[in-house]
Amino acid sequence: MKFGFEPKTKARSGSPSNEILAEAEEGKYELIIMGQYGFTKPNKSALGKVASVVVTNSKVPVLIVK
Repeated sequence: MKFGFEPKTKARSGSPSNEILAEAEEGKYELIIMGQYGFTKPNKSALGKVASVVVTNSKVPVLIVK
């Protein structure tokens, strides 16, 4: 355990943004940490599609890592 917390990972199938949001709500997490972009970086957008949907719809705070 580094930095005072134990990170958790989980594999789910389905729409990435929907599954992240569902897991965050079902698992009662305090924070979502995710990357700014996936495999393809958008031209002018500050966030990728999945990150944008999660940030917009999450009831849990989201930390975006650049």
